[in-house]
Amino acid sequence: MKKIIFLLMFLLSSVYIFAAISHDSTSYTRGSASSFVFSHTNAGNFMVVTINSENNLQHYGVSFNAKPLTQIDKVTQFNSNATSLWYLENPDTGTYNVTVDVQYPDNIIITAITYDGVDSLGNSTTGNNTGNYMSLSITTIADNAWLTGVYNQRENSDLTAGTGLNTRIEDTQGSNLTALAFDRSTTSSGTYNAYLTSDTSSSFNVGVMLEMQAAEESTPTITETITETITQTITQTNTETITETITQTITETITETITPTITQTITETITETITETITSTVTPTVTETITKTNTETVTPTITETITKTNTITITPTITLTSTETTTPTITSTVTPTSTPSITQTMTQTVTSTVTPTVTQTVTPTITNTPHWGAPQKGINPLWYWFISK
Repeated sequence: MKKIIFLLMFLLSSVYIFAAISHDSTSYTRGSASSFVFSHTNAGNFMVVTINSENNLQHYGVSFNAKPLTQIDKVTQFNSNATSLWYLENPDTGTYNVTVDVQYPDNIIITAITYDGVDSLGNSTTGNNTGNYMSLSITTIADNAWLTGVYNQRENSDLTAGTGLNTRIEDTQGSNLTALAFDRSTTSSGTYNAYLTSDTSSSFNVGVMLEMQAAEESTPTITETITETITQTITQTNTETITETITQTITETITETITPTITQTITETITETITETITSTVTPTVTETITKTNTETVTPTITETITKTNTITITPTITLTSTETTTPTITSTVTPTSTPSITQTMTQTVTSTVTPTVTQTVTPTITNTPHWGAPQKGINPLWYWFISK
């Protein structure tokens, strides 16, 4: 057998890329109470909830479909307004309730935002200042990360997100609380600033921001393989057929022989009869004589009769003799038959196969903090404090 293989391969170099993070949905509620329940529809794999209160009170009891969220950070300004950020990995998909409890009734704004394609947490940062301008600065660890956060201003004001920021929620509650939830995408790791402006200059500002990292994967490796296989097969088959025929003949011969036997018996009987007859004849003779003489004459007569009788008795005797003879005859015949058969098969197969193979290898490589671990806080952000004149 001969096999000739021609192989041509084109291999693209593998480089690492990151899966894209995308915004899924946003919902929020506001009011003056100590307990809040509102619905949120989720189709993503990561949830962020922010709680913004007019006063510095405790935030707790945050859950989605009864699954608790974990707090990332909380910040306050002069023990006044406060903001906290919470997260949940792999939240249940569908529409479920978000529940939040606070220490006592207060003016509250709560936001819930879900994302898809989030693999792990990066750094987080907080900040506070006073004025009509506020900026949060963060250094990201991974390429293509997303930033999500919220600003809380202790005023009934109008907040405007800076360049590159997506405003998800901007609303007020009461006379002393305004909140703005935002996010943005990045392309490469580095330092990013997220800022806002306000139409009120004497406000207390607090904010918190979190880095969300995308899954790292490699580019698809496309391998094109052209394989031409020529296979020549010569098959020589020598077939020797030995046929052994065993013939067993059982012949049962029943021979019935009837032999008539005629036996002629001649019996010669010679009977010799001797009859001896003694005849005594007394003949009285009376002679009347004047002389009276009585003379008695006795004449004995002896007659001897010999009778000779020859008696021949022929007694035929027929004896029939029947002889039954059964002679079984078993004949065993073994006939070996040898039939040599030579079959020569020559098969030439030419197969040309072009097989494009696309192999996509996804190798997540996380080089930052442990997966879903607590984010690392960066260096204190740079705050800009502007005082209007």
